[in-house]
Formats: sequence, structure tokens, C-alpha cells
Amino acid sequence: MSNQNNKLDNIYLMRLFNAIVRGGSFAAAAEALEISTSKASKDIQFLEQQLGTSLLKRTTRRLQVTDSGNDFHRRAEQIIALHQQMLDSLDKQKRCVSGELRLTAPKLWGEEVLTPAIIAFKQAYPEVILVADYSDSRRDLILGNIHIGFRSAEAAPEDYIARPICEDASVLCASAAYLSSREAPQHIQQLRQHSCITYGNQLSSIETWEFGEGRELIRCDIQGQLCFNSKRAALTAVRQGLGIAKMPAYMVADDLSQGRLVQVLPQQPLKSSRFYALYTQRREESALVNQFIGFVCDYLARQQQSLNAD
Repeated sequence: MSNQNNKLDNIYLMRLFNAIVRGGSFAAAAEALEISTSKASKDIQFLEQQLGTSLLKRTTRRLQVTDSGNDFHRRAEQIIALHQQMLDSLDKQKRCVSGELRLTAPKLWGEEVLTPAIIAFKQAYPEVILVADYSDSRRDLILGNIHIGFRSAEAAPEDYIARPICEDASVLCASAAYLSSREAPQHIQQLRQHSCITYGNQLSSIETWEFGEGRELIRCDIQGQLCFNSKRAALTAVRQGLGIAKMPAYMVADDLSQGRLVQVLPQQPLKSSRFYALYTQRREESALVNQFIGFVCDYLARQQQSLNAD
């Protein structure tokens, strides 16, 4: 069939002709395809012109299929069946939740937050193979052939498609025992009068704590009496009553709800960012990628609702 100046879809024309053959009339075919009888007639005339042959003999009483029409009908049935198989295969590929999924995430967030979601996803979709790489080094998704990268940022990165996952909030906290022995700070500057536990490295024990957002942002350099390059070690020190620390909200949510820790300066919230799921354009249509990201969003939302309820 010629493609030159083809104003109508070839699959549609094949379906229309076959409907006429099966129904025995233009009216029956038009009703089946939800078009007018006049359009059906004009479209078949166009098809015959494109093919350069008559497919139907029209009489006042009935339609008769020509030899060319019978041949076209038989071949059109095969093409339509193959076309539908192709569409079904593509649709199944988009909907099928199986295969291998490679992920990367910051080490602490991945271990504390993402791992339970991965385990829940694996239980729901046991056929999926999940490979998680937790590292604070930023992986190149394309070079590393990674499907999804989870990252914390103030704004969505422009290099990838980004879907917000959850808030990446921090809180200042201390143990009730620590605060029982001294007055809790009421202003940011009063933090300098307290024992603070900072996150840093061997080169510096000073950590910058940022409060507020935008133009209202207040930065305060805190000298730590204790300094760790591990948030878990810092949390242990806070629980032991050794001072005030800036901690990821997801790490201390249970301690705060159970009263083991107390939030410090709740009226002065720390600057927050968001976690994003990043993926490339070529992964956009992947059913597995979309299913996993949606699952993680729902899982974390349920976890947050449970914490709020408590």
C-alpha cells in the first residue's frame, strides 16, 4: 500500500474493510467503528484508489467482495493481528513489574530510610531483583547504568527527571537529662553557652547550623565539644546526655515521640531540603522505575502518618 499522500491510517482502513466484509454492509461497519456510513463509503473509495483496484462490487441489493478484496481481507487480518500483538507486548512491557532495578542513595539515608521500603517492595514484588548502592559519593546514573538515584537537594537538579520523595529535615535535640541540669536555649546565640556535638572530620570540629529559609536564613558556626564523622556516633552521645546535636529528623523521630530526646529551639526550625528520585529520560517509560518510585513515596507517607498519629 502506497504511503504517498496517505491521509488515513492504514490500520484503520484495514479494520474498516474487514468490518464491512464481516458485517456485509457499510452501515454495519460504520456502527461498529462509530463513524458515519458516508464516511465509511468515502474511506473505502480512498483505499481502492490507493491500491489501484476494486475491493467491492456494489449493487442495489448487496455488496460482493472481489478476488482482490478477498486477498486484501486475508492479509489485512494477519497484519491487524500482528499489530495488536505488538501493542499488547509493548503495553505488557510497560506494566510488567519485573527485572532488575539498580539504585543509589546516600549511605545513612539509604540504610535508615530506604532499606525498609526496599524490603517491603521486594515482599510485594518477589520477582524483582534490587541492587542498592549506598554511598555519599554522587554516582553518574548514565555511566553507572543506574536506574534511580536518590539525592537530597534544596531544588530539583536539572540534569535528570526528578520526583520529590520526602522532606529532608533536621532537628536540634538533646536528652531530657542534659536539659534538666541547665536552662534550655531560647535563642540561637545561646547555643554557644552549651555543650554541642557536631558532625565533621579530623580537620575541623566546627559545624555550620542554618536556621530558616531564603532571606531569613541565619547561619551559626558551632564549635563542638564532641565531633564525629558519624551521625550514629553523634546520636549515641546525645542519648547519653553529652550535649545538643543537629540530627536528621528520621533518625530521632522515635526518640522524640517516646520522650527520650527533646527538641531544642522548636521555634527556630533548621533549614531543610528535599529528597528526590532522579532518573534519566530513557527510564521515564519504565514500568519498574515508576512503580518503585510510587511505592517508596506511598511507603514513606504512611510511615510519616504513623509517626504523627503517635
